[in-house]
Amino acid sequence: MHPLQLMEFHDGEVVNVNVSKEEIHSMFCNIHEIMVFHTIVLEALTKRLDEWSNTQKIADVFLAHVPYFKLYIMYCKNYDHAVRALNELRQRRSGFKDFLEKAGGKEGAIAGVALESLLIVPIQRIPRYILMLKDILKHTLMDHPDFDDLCMATAKFEEIALELNEEIHNAHRTSKVLAVQLSLNNVPNDFVLMNPFRYYLTAGDAFLCHFDSPTLGTDTTQAKLHLFNDSLIITEKATNDFKV
Repeated sequence: MHPLQLMEFHDGEVVNVNVSKEEIHSMFCNIHEIMVFHTIVLEALTKRLDEWSNTQKIADVFLAHVPYFKLYIMYCKNYDHAVRALNELRQRRSGFKDFLEKAGGKEGAIAGVALESLLIVPIQRIPRYILMLKDILKHTLMDHPDFDDLCMATAKFEEIALELNEEIHNAHRTSKVLAVQLSLNNVPNDFVLMNPFRYYLTAGDAFLCHFDSPTLGTDTTQAKLHLFNDSLIITEKATNDFKV
């Protein structure tokens, strides 16, 4: 996150990405604060694990930090803006585009993973905490010292999740539009699929009939249809080449 102004790769090559602090914040919002906060929670949980006993408690760690988990709300609200900022930088800055390709390459810092895929990971964190707490609760006896706090911690996280639900839903819709855009090949330079009012509906396979061919419509091409609320994109299934 911090070294986007100047990034060095494993082969010693240095690429000047030239991304400002404001642009970094547009993409990552308050992720640094979330990371620092989680470091504190991790240290507290690690200490409990090191001192483990049959009566050890952990739920109070989560309860003590519940207000800080609301940092995710700000991050979720910024997600659509983050994706648009990332796409704009990719299109306008050749150095940034090269950085993303190298970072996601075999020897890169995020080998095999698109930065867009990483941006949505924090949004999925609160629901996973709820699943984890429920699983722990399921294996905790009712007379255990931590049982009541586990119930309370689960309820608190569910309250946060309620606040996040709409943002999470919108983020997943945006990520699906983005996934289609990234999968397309031979796209015109002026074509931008990302739009704050566009959302993905469904996809399916089809056959395109070529009625202008001498075979009178029997000549077909396998295609993939991507349906959005305001548009339909058709690609050749074999190559995913952009068509419409």
